[in-house]
Amino acid sequence: MFTVTYQLIEGNERTHSRVLVQEEGNFIQRKLDWALTGATQIIAPTSTGAVLTIEKDSSTITFSESGGVLEMAEGGNAPVPLTTEWLTVSGVNFEQVPPSGAEPPAVQATFVIADRTFEFTKYLRK
Repeated sequence: MFTVTYQLIEGNERTHSRVLVQEEGNFIQRKLDWALTGATQIIAPTSTGAVLTIEKDSSTITFSESGGVLEMAEGGNAPVPLTTEWLTVSGVNFEQVPPSGAEPPAVQATFVIADRTFEFTKYLRK
């Protein structure tokens, strides 16, 4: 009986952890989407890099990873954490994709939360 109860609790904790990881990843993707909607310029990276800086509404917005936490800074303000400190973010990479034919420029973002890779692409339309 103890083994069955332990397995149920352990399975529930794994499911809860997967849900939290997914929620964190979704939140980051929504924040990136918000920031890139209406962005007028990609300042960094010029090709690929761990920091994304854009211009939006005559101000800058910067995304970067610090100590396993993804942060966002607006204007000259101090960065604020977008993720919790107990779910580690790693492998943060941003790529500026130049326009091609009729396609506008885009930003591709890749990041890992607790061994789960998230990928995001946003086309910048004017």
